[in-house]
Amino acid sequence: MEQASEEFSLGLEPTETYQRAVAADIARQRATTENRVAIVLVLALVASLPVYFIAIWLCPSQAEHLKEAVEKWYAVMGPLTGAAVGVGLSNNRRSADSKTGG
Repeated sequence: MEQASEEFSLGLEPTETYQRAVAADIARQRATTENRVAIVLVLALVASLPVYFIAIWLCPSQAEHLKEAVEKWYAVMGPLTGAAVGVGLSNNRRSADSKTGG
């Protein structure tokens, strides 16, 4: 009987390498999502002022009600937008510091 002299080996990467790659991928996806949320909030905040002026121009009789609604809108959206931008900036800075070792 002839014995097979072929070796069989699997090319598996170490578990630690895989875990680091997955963690880095999750961090990139999280940063992308945070940036998109911040962009949407900033655009909504910036676009709301011209919409308010147009609404006042079209319906001057409703100016007081529109003013109250816009003040509430800015009271909610202003801090949310600032927080989203701040989180994105702090995460970007932390990511850059970890890449440079600082």
